[in-house]
Amino acid sequence: MSDDPEAQTDQSTVIQIITWFLFVVAIFSVCVRLGTKYITTRTLRRDDLFIIVAQVFLLGQCIAVSNATSQGLGKAWDTLPDSSISRILKVEYAATPLFILTLALIKWSLSVFIQTLTPDNLHNRLNFGLRLTVVVWALTSILISLFQCQLPTPWQYVDNERCIDRRAWWTYVATLNAGTECFTVCLYLMILYTIRVSWMRKTLVLLAFSARLLVAAAIVVQLIFFRRKDRTSDNTPIPTILNQAILAISVVTACVPYLRPFMESLEADVIHVAGSLIPDEEGFHRDRPSPDRHLLNNISGSTANNTYSQNSISQRKDSATPSARPLTSSTCLPPT
Repeated sequence: MSDDPEAQTDQSTVIQIITWFLFVVAIFSVCVRLGTKYITTRTLRRDDLFIIVAQVFLLGQCIAVSNATSQGLGKAWDTLPDSSISRILKVEYAATPLFILTLALIKWSLSVFIQTLTPDNLHNRLNFGLRLTVVVWALTSILISLFQCQLPTPWQYVDNERCIDRRAWWTYVATLNAGTECFTVCLYLMILYTIRVSWMRKTLVLLAFSARLLVAAAIVVQLIFFRRKDRTSDNTPIPTILNQAILAISVVTACVPYLRPFMESLEADVIHVAGSLIPDEEGFHRDRPSPDRHLLNNISGSTANNTYSQNSISQRKDSATPSARPLTSSTCLPPT
């Protein structure tokens, strides 16, 4: 091990490795989500577009963090020249809006998915409130970050008395960030409660959606470390790494419900019903439902439709006798 104290306190390589590893995990999760959804439903929708755009901002944020490490992020600040500290602050100044935009787009992707789940007015009003809150949170957080210090150097918050209270600002950002995650999970719970599926299936899907609570937990931990950190003397990479972890966990948990085990658990009651053909009482197949129909509408109707079809088939079989006339094309039973 090197005896150089500066080398021993240099954590920039650790930040680089973890940042790009988590980015690869996030991209892999999105690819699996898109592939699974397309194979299962043969379509991609607006929620997928939001998650794709979020990856573009995530890439920009990772590039910014990587650039900051090349300038000295991860080293003890008292060992860096003022020019390096200034460059690090500029990169961080650019990375913060990308961080917030990535999270906001992921939240909007989830909100769009919620809209496809239910036609219930209460659910839709709550979902609209969630979207509005996310927009207000993102805009206010970004605007404050852009004007956190007096011009012409708004990024220079170290040893600068003409700046906002950054701890109070980040507490606001983290609180609303975690709060919207918890609200999203609660909204999922309300919707899943109305789904008529077995408790085993419902529990499996519930676990997938409740994984968003991991994002809230990571946000709380990151906030604790942020409030404790003294940037003028502390070189710990934990707050930066936790930021990257929050982004990766947010992406992965947004993709978990689209993984094949969870898609299959709902396929018979939600997705398959939305894309299948249901035989009617005359023996003909109904038109394929529109892909824009709400999934809970399909669930509510699937039980009744299947029961009606089975009763119709049973009645026809009971009424059939050996002396009955041959069936013509107009009296053929639905395929079983």
